[in-house]
Amino acid sequence: LTFNFFHSFTDDPTIIMDEPFRRRLNVVVPLRYKYYQQQTFGFTFNKAWGLWVFRGEFAFYPDKPYQVWSPTNINYQLSHMNLVDRKDTLQYMLGFDYKQWYRFLNPEKMFFISGQFFHFHIFDHKDGLAFGPNLQDAHEDTFYWSILVNTGYDKERIVPEILAVYDMTTKGCYIKPRVTFKYGNHWRPEIGGIIFGGGKNTLPFGAVAHTDEIYGMVRYQF
Repeated sequence: LTFNFFHSFTDDPTIIMDEPFRRRLNVVVPLRYKYYQQQTFGFTFNKAWGLWVFRGEFAFYPDKPYQVWSPTNINYQLSHMNLVDRKDTLQYMLGFDYKQWYRFLNPEKMFFISGQFFHFHIFDHKDGLAFGPNLQDAHEDTFYWSILVNTGYDKERIVPEILAVYDMTTKGCYIKPRVTFKYGNHWRPEIGGIIFGGGKNTLPFGAVAHTDEIYGMVRYQF
């Protein structure tokens, strides 16, 4: 069990309108990027129970900055002419790790299975909140789940793995199968693929659904 506090600047900048120029309608309105200071309070836990490990991570962001971009909610937009509103935000993950024999698939080694559920919530949410360089809609609640499965063959020299992530809010997905080869002490070849799915122009996965790929790489470790 851990308790955490972190003070930093936001990862992504927010576009703001400079105060002194808001009322000078004969002047081009100056916009600039600003990185806000951000505090994070959180805690984590994990608990082993036989072959299971249950774990969780919680993070609370007071006054997290969001972009206000609401052509359909004019009153809200006019009340935030600096284009920024700050909302308390909670993000958490609940997950498990588990090992299980599937001898008809692999008589040598157990399968490692790891699942996670994510929930992001914005308190006092308003339509028109956005974030990121693409002004992605900031939903009041965002849900994800992920599952990772791997095992090892030939005394763990061949390690297949698959990771799948599903965005329950925008109905997008990300799937990454790969196989790593661990022969010898130095060379680590790997082959795999990345598959994206989701509606057109929906982030984070749907907007790149046309960029599926297969890849191969070789690493040398020493």
